[in-house]
Amino acid sequence: MNNYLEEGKLTEQSKIIETALKDSINKWIKEKVSLMQAYKDSKWIVDGIVLNKNNDRFLG
Repeated sequence: MNNYLEEGKLTEQSKIIETALKDSINKWIKEKVSLMQAYKDSKWIVDGIVLNKNNDRFLG
């Protein structure tokens, strides 16, 4: 595909495919980032509960 880009011979169909791929990749990345953030948040909550349970105190 890079050869077509360099030569400026990208067809309309290739542009559509390229846009669709970029959109799909961006969507996938956003989903993974959301999942990682949710994991970090839940891990913080779980760690906080375990910490509080072990120390017999609660977060204020």
